[in-house]
Amino acid sequence: MYRTLGDVLRATVVLVLLAAGFFWLADSVLSRPPGGEFPEVVLDHSRPKPQGGFYRCPVEEPKTLNPFVGSSAVLRQYVLPFTHDALLDHDPRTGRLRPALAVREPETAIVEGKPEYTFELRDGVRFSDGTPVTMDDVEFTVNAARSDALPLGEITYATSEVDSFSRISDRLFRLRMKDFTAAGYESVATQLRVVQKRWFEARLAEMARKRGLDVPEPNTTAFSDCLAAIDWPGPGTGPYRFHEGRAAWRSGTSLTITQNEHCWRRSVQPEAWNLAGIQLRFTPQLALSETAALNGTIDYLVGNHEYEDLLEKHERLRKTYRLETYVKMRAVMQVIEWNCRNAPLNRPRVRRALAMLFDNRRLAEKVYLGHADVARSWFPPGSEQIAPELEPISFDPKAAAKILAAEGCAGMEFQIVFASESKDFRRQLDLAAEGFQAAGVNLKPVPIPFRQIETKIATHDFLHGALNFAAHTPVRDPSIVFHSKNARSGYANARLDDLFQRVARATNPVTRLEAQHEISRILHRDQPVTPMLFPRIRVLLHQRFQGVEVGPLGLFPERWWVARN
Repeated sequence: MYRTLGDVLRATVVLVLLAAGFFWLADSVLSRPPGGEFPEVVLDHSRPKPQGGFYRCPVEEPKTLNPFVGSSAVLRQYVLPFTHDALLDHDPRTGRLRPALAVREPETAIVEGKPEYTFELRDGVRFSDGTPVTMDDVEFTVNAARSDALPLGEITYATSEVDSFSRISDRLFRLRMKDFTAAGYESVATQLRVVQKRWFEARLAEMARKRGLDVPEPNTTAFSDCLAAIDWPGPGTGPYRFHEGRAAWRSGTSLTITQNEHCWRRSVQPEAWNLAGIQLRFTPQLALSETAALNGTIDYLVGNHEYEDLLEKHERLRKTYRLETYVKMRAVMQVIEWNCRNAPLNRPRVRRALAMLFDNRRLAEKVYLGHADVARSWFPPGSEQIAPELEPISFDPKAAAKILAAEGCAGMEFQIVFASESKDFRRQLDLAAEGFQAAGVNLKPVPIPFRQIETKIATHDFLHGALNFAAHTPVRDPSIVFHSKNARSGYANARLDDLFQRVARATNPVTRLEAQHEISRILHRDQPVTPMLFPRIRVLLHQRFQGVEVGPLGLFPERWWVARN
């Protein structure tokens, strides 16, 4: 998805992880508080399911809602999927691609050795202000995102590999790509969110006037600077709109979106999108507050692994909440990122020996009470991209000690940085230190503030390893992380680079899968990143929400509804 490994892990690491739990908050809902906190919304009560109720999430406040430059998890997971449609999206029941702004998956052709994707735009789509979506809006979105010097955000990533845009008709357009990518059209189609040209051009003109400039031309530095300074996304086509426009964002307090009466989805999906709205509350600590749950001020609790004991202890919780435990497509994985630029971590045998000192099965039981899967590959559990014979790296201090001694590392101290706010990470490293001692080496945990982790890793400002989180998107392209031109760890492997190209260009699924299996074997052998655990998501969710289904996207509110009082 991103041009560099630093970009991908800045955006795919769980940016809204909370200190005590470090889980995605995309599965959380707050209850209806006493009157006055929700706006009045005009609802169509002729629809098949009851209309009303708010989906309320405690999150960290994003710095910007501009989809061209914004990359926060809150923006990508909580806002844009509900306000701004992409060309395609993932069905929350099956995980498969389905039409959104495009009526079908694109026609694909190879022209002059480059892939071309032809999309057909859905007819009759309107923005939330009632104006129709036209090909001008699509063309503006693509070309604006391809301006030089823009930070990578949701839309700028989607177009980063686009070589040209061609308008074929009022409904058809073609994207020619610079080269093949393993993700193909999927990453473009699911993240190219069409914005309103008229709205953005007006904001660009305002921004230029404030700076004493003429209205900037596209593909100029002034255009990029003005576009990046806009912090609002304008009207969208999704099932929800910003309630009363800019007033929806109460800085430091909340962001409220309510049903978009012009959205095409409710005619195509009559039983979907029933909730009156979504309210993001900028109080992420509530997600972890047992007291808040007992007081009835939240509808979910996340980040606690001892839910069974909690439910046994509190009758109120048993009557009000249900426990959901699951994994989803955007699997969150714990990894050790090794600094392959520094000796002795520049040697695969050393990295693999260190991987043998983490007793991940024990860590899963002790830290996560068994609610975590031990990783056997960089790919998530169940992925067909994992070579079938691969198993998790075995915990074997004796064998590791022999390798480390042969590599001249006997008695050495290895430093691993981690987010100081995470009690789980501290506990894991303290337990792992026992395995290191058994191998005749020392593990030194180095706590640093969570907000500094990414800077430390991106600038290689750590000695040996970093215990971190990475999140798999539905489009799992390892070249984003491990290609020699991207890998911020300093890892490079020419054979791996060749396999990435083979996967991207393969038209035969068998050939593609064979190459993917070989990629997984190389990563398993060389351990540039040591995968550890995939913690399962555990949530106490209020029972007033009906139609709740756990699917590949986790708890996704598309079909939820609340019974009328």
